[in-house]
Amino acid sequence: MEKIIGANLKIYFKSKKEFKEYAEALVQEMNNINSDSLKVFVLPDFLNIPQASEIFKNTKIYLGAQDLFWEDYGPYTGAISPLILKDLGCTYIFIGHSERRRYFNENDQILNKKVHACYRTGLTPIILIGETEEERNYGLADITIEKQIRIILHDLPYDFLKNIIIMYEPVWAIGKADAATPEIIEYSHEFIRKTLSRIYDKNLGENMRVIYGGSVNLSNAAEILKIKGVDGLGATRASLNPHEFAKIIRFAEKM
Repeated sequence: MEKIIGANLKIYFKSKKEFKEYAEALVQEMNNINSDSLKVFVLPDFLNIPQASEIFKNTKIYLGAQDLFWEDYGPYTGAISPLILKDLGCTYIFIGHSERRRYFNENDQILNKKVHACYRTGLTPIILIGETEEERNYGLADITIEKQIRIILHDLPYDFLKNIIIMYEPVWAIGKADAATPEIIEYSHEFIRKTLSRIYDKNLGENMRVIYGGSVNLSNAAEILKIKGVDGLGATRASLNPHEFAKIIRFAEKM
């Protein structure tokens, strides 16, 4: 199965010029990488998506967005239409980042509506799931993850589910010096697959693409990619420098 490596740039770039320099440097790096067994995606902020679409055109880099609204169009001031994102060339959409939950009060029911919007418009959701530190400390990690899977994926066609990506990103690991332990990562990825097998069937559970996010960096990326059941990585801080991000991509290239 191909490895999936992604960059969530959040709103770290403060000008169009700054992002343009980043994007062009990443394209140059990708010219020296054999991406036949890889999928590399970049999620810029919304205002940089149009120029990213131009810079990444005819390259090995897939474009995506960090969020979307659950309706295609209408009187929703400040919202972002999935149709616009599709028209701009986006392929992947983050759904359910913990910062969306924390700062914008999104819950699993809202995320389910956003995944349905992806289904309607032909976008591929990258669904982020994971437990908080409190939930892990109280032994509720598995219950939390299963609840998220059941609600966020509710009432979606089976053929669509086969194409989505799940990112396990424990909330307590975000922004730390290092990622979750290999033991936790392997167990959690296996639990996600077993849960999908139990809810749907073994084929979906075994073939669902599950990647890891949460304090991925140059020192741990290669080791995480070796963990059983890990199909790729999502990074933020480690992706803000295009040359360092390219090193992580090269780790995956060698797998």
